[in-house]
This record gives sequence, C-alpha cells and structure tokens, in this order.
Amino acid sequence: MKVIRVVFYARVSSEEQAKYGFSVKNQLERLRKYAEENNMLIVEEYVDEGFSAGSKDRPALQRMLKNLHKIDLIIFTKLDRFTRNVLDANEMVKLFIAHDVAIRAIDEEDVDTSTADGMFMFNLKVSLAQREIQKGSERIKTVFEYKINHGQPISGNISFGYKIGENPDGTKKLIKDPETQHIVEDMFEYFLKHQSIRATATYINAKYGTDLVYNSFNRYLKRPIYAGIYRGNENYCEPYITKETHEKILELIKRNVRVNRTRHIYLFSGLIKCPTCERNMIGLYAKNRTGAIYYYYRCNHAKPSMKCDRKYVNEIYVEEYLLENINRLIEEYIYKVEVELAEKPKPVIDIKEITDEMDDLNYMFRKKR
Repeated sequence: MKVIRVVFYARVSSEEQAKYGFSVKNQLERLRKYAEENNMLIVEEYVDEGFSAGSKDRPALQRMLKNLHKIDLIIFTKLDRFTRNVLDANEMVKLFIAHDVAIRAIDEEDVDTSTADGMFMFNLKVSLAQREIQKGSERIKTVFEYKINHGQPISGNISFGYKIGENPDGTKKLIKDPETQHIVEDMFEYFLKHQSIRATATYINAKYGTDLVYNSFNRYLKRPIYAGIYRGNENYCEPYITKETHEKILELIKRNVRVNRTRHIYLFSGLIKCPTCERNMIGLYAKNRTGAIYYYYRCNHAKPSMKCDRKYVNEIYVEEYLLENINRLIEEYIYKVEVELAEKPKPVIDIKEITDEMDDLNYMFRKKR
C-alpha cells in the first residue's frame, strides 16, 4: 500500500486572530491528528500568520508550491484557510494536477480534489467565498462613504493637529487637538510669510522641539484636510485654513523647488601629476581672507604625515598655461604622431602568394570540396 506524503497548511489573518481568536496551533494539532489516524507520512508544515486568503502572495504558500514534487496531498482545516480567490484557486489546481497533488479540507468532507465531486464542490465553495469577500468590500465601501459624507473618521490614522472627538449623538468626528493646534497654525502662518518648506521645518522643529523631517512638512502643507476637505466632502471637519489659502499654498509649493547649486567642475582632475611624487593631484577649494572662493589642485600625499612637500597649484595658473600653450602642444602632438607613422615599417605584400592561394580556393570550389 502506497504511503501518502502529506503536508499541512495553516493560516490566520491578524484581524481574524484579534476578532475571533483563531489559532494556528489549534489548526496544526487537528491536522496532525488527522494525518496520524489515516497513516499518512507528514512531510512538512506550512504556516502563514497575518495574511489574507484573498491573495496568493503568502510566503509559506509560495514555498509549498515550489515543493509539490515532494507531496501527494495538502490538507487544511477549512477551505477559507487555504483560499478565497477563484482565479488563484484555479491556477493552483492546474499546478496541483500537473504534479499529481490533491488538496483536502478535513472539516469539509466534500472538499477533496482527488474526486470529481470534490473538485466540483471546491470550485463552488471558492466562488461563494470570493462573492462574500466582494460583497463585504462593497458594504465597507458604502459605510465609508456614509461616514465621510457625515464628517466621521474612517480610521485611526489622524492628521497632525487633529484628534477624534464626539458629536452630541455619540458619533465620532475630527476636532482640533489643543496640544498641537498652535503648532499647525504657526506652521501655515510661517510658510505663507517665508514661502519656504525647509525654513518652515527648521523654524517649527527649533521652536517646539519637534523632530519632523522635510517631507512631513511637505505633506502637511499639501493636505486638503487642513482646509476641511476630505474625499470630496468640503465640510468634513473644522479647517485650519480656507480653501483659497490651501490653493495658494499648493501654488507656492510648485515654485518651492530647491535649486541645487552647480558643483564646480575640476577640468584637470586626474590629469595633473605631482612634480614631486608623480601622483595624481585632486581638485579642492578654499576661501581667502576676503571670503572669496578659489579653486586649486593638491597632491593627495601633500600632508604632514606624507613625504611629498608639494603644496598646491592654483587652477587659474593651470588654465592660463593651457590657453597660452594649447596651440604649441597640439602641434607637438601631431608632429609626434606623424613621425611615429613615418617610422613604422610598412607591411610587405606578396601578390604572387595571394594569387596562388585564390587559385587553390577556386579549384576546390569547382571540385565541390
């Protein structure tokens, strides 16, 4: 009798764990008991915690799909532990069939792809599960739209300067947070006056001891929620600024592009050799007593700990030398190349030898060799 090689698959999402107390440990214990009672050879256990069944992008599931050549049967407690997506289910079933692997839900006897009826029930239940997910998504979308239209928060991720409060009827709403309200008001006032995101970030962090980065201020200043607007509802919450001010800020930010200063290009970097140690000289800059910047080249070994005593050469001197001598240097280079070409021996061509070789090739071609 053939021994069936079986693997376990267990899954639980974070939401299910918190809401229903589903346990991976319990799933594995029941799968292990089922395999032992049916004299199956347990090959491996695959567990995905914190992943939804609506997606196939689960680490343990993907590892299992790569090891199908070692498996005869995959078992799980219920179909919703394995998949709720029709397209993913069909793709995986094709892969299972190609490797002669069956799947079985031990709590649902009619889900067993090793039989025709089991395959039918598998497809039917997956379709029903996906329908339920889609209907649930539609219900959530409807609820969210209702909440947004009535100024109610739909998540706990609240923008800086706001917090969740309550309406007289007990429903939730966004209100200004007294602890951070003055910071947000100061942020908008400072930006409108100085029109610089970076200056605003520096000012706010220094004044209030915050540690917000440039990108945070960039996002805050752009968010329409500070004008009381959220997903089409222009009266979603109490605003910090008017709609007109929000549009003005967006226009200012478009022009608030940081212009990087053009870096000085050291034309002779790597080309100038130190006359003392013959190493490459590197480009540097410094300020003189008047504060003006000047550029120069220095031997990288011209340091107190090094032997080279060459200090530096000013870039202006190098440029002046090049401009004064460029024509002479080019002429010298051209003359050198011409001399080398003239002195180079020309190849001797033996015309008779080449003609004989061509005759031989022609003869072999005619003889079909």
